Amino acid sequence: MLSCQKPKIRFEISKQEIVECGNFELGNIYIINDSINKNGFFIEPQVYLKWAGVTKAPYSISLNNIPSSYQIYKDDKIVDNYKLMNNTSYTISQSVSGKSTFSIRVWTNEKGKIYKTSHNNCNNSISIDMK
Repeated sequence: MLSCQKPKIRFEISKQEIVECGNFELGNIYIINDSINKNGFFIEPQVYLKWAGVTKAPYSISLNNIPSSYQIYKDDKIVDNYKLMNNTSYTISQSVSGKSTFSIRVWTNEKGKIYKTSHNNCNNSISIDMK
């Protein structure tokens, strides 16, 4: 019964992919750089990936090659592409209408590739914002 289930995501480091653990499509994804500057402001605006395709949204998204059917919003403007910054951490959240948001944390290396995640498998059912 899908109505009782909650969205849950993980990050596949080897493929650099956000992966949905259940039966929810990845239609709305938020990416927030956790780093702040000396004035206490985020160093990068929140990024929002919104599925705009005619087919169903996928169950995984490669951050190296975001599918063209996603609209990428940064500062409420649509941008052509998005790359993660070097040496920082991000909170990635999945939003599904009528369900609680599920969030994970990832860390990037000096090349902007994710090398560590709070959720590398589907066994961890606790969102980082619930800890």
